[in-house]
Amino acid sequence: MTALPWEIPNSLGPYANLTSDTNCQLVPCLDHAGMNPTILRHTADRLANQGAEGLFFWNGMVEPLVHYGPAWTAVREMGHINEIISWKNAGEPSLEPPVIDIDMLGDWPTRYVTPA
Repeated sequence: MTALPWEIPNSLGPYANLTSDTNCQLVPCLDHAGMNPTILRHTADRLANQGAEGLFFWNGMVEPLVHYGPAWTAVREMGHINEIISWKNAGEPSLEPPVIDIDMLGDWPTRYVTPA
């Protein structure tokens, strides 16, 4: 279930052969905990090229996804293989989460530091 076995070329081949010409979908499982988001995306792209029709994520709410960091940004857009292909075709844009500084919230200056 870790991504490491999927690093072997054509590792998905035997499973693709089993499911071809059937009603079964080939949806490999990944445990993405601790994986670099870019490597995760490249692994997903490689699996798609070997016949994966989707991805299943084990331990979806583990530490790497907390606080909407790069791993969350990568995984939340990997629900469909087409999204991986789009990322690749777009030149592999950064997987860093977008950050928007908020200086004011209504009339409240958010940069004001309280004495406490």
